[in-house]
Amino acid sequence: MKFGMKTIIVIIGVFFIGFGIFFAVLGMTLFSDPSADMYTMIFFGAVFAIVGASLLLPVILKAVRRKRLMANGDQLTGIITAVNINFCVTINGRHPYRADCEVFDPNSGERYLYRSENTMEDISWLVGTSVTVYADPVNRKKYYVDITSPAESYRTENNIHDYR
Repeated sequence: MKFGMKTIIVIIGVFFIGFGIFFAVLGMTLFSDPSADMYTMIFFGAVFAIVGASLLLPVILKAVRRKRLMANGDQLTGIITAVNINFCVTINGRHPYRADCEVFDPNSGERYLYRSENTMEDISWLVGTSVTVYADPVNRKKYYVDITSPAESYRTENNIHDYR
């Protein structure tokens, strides 16, 4: 099974929230009279829950924003012009890739340049292919570049099965 970084963060966040709730409930039920031990348990439970929530919140908000853009945003077609390595991020000693794409908006006649999210897969072979960009109709700075669809169609067309 292949776990991405988001999955690991979600698992750790849920783990921390669970321990936080466990410690808080344990502190309230174990000590019948208000004491320093009860407040310590509740405090550490709250700290664990806050850490867990702070790990989960960005992942959840990003997923909600992506779904909203895919449902309500303008669906534009762009061309991937370059694939770059993001040297600012290191995961297990490796750097992720990001695709730069150019979109020509037929409604306004303007050209936009967008960048995809980080992906650990080498997508340099996607240069020159079409990609779907979902952009907010009011604020074009809010967007999502869907690089998963061209990658999946490439694997299907070329009969590639990646089990790594």
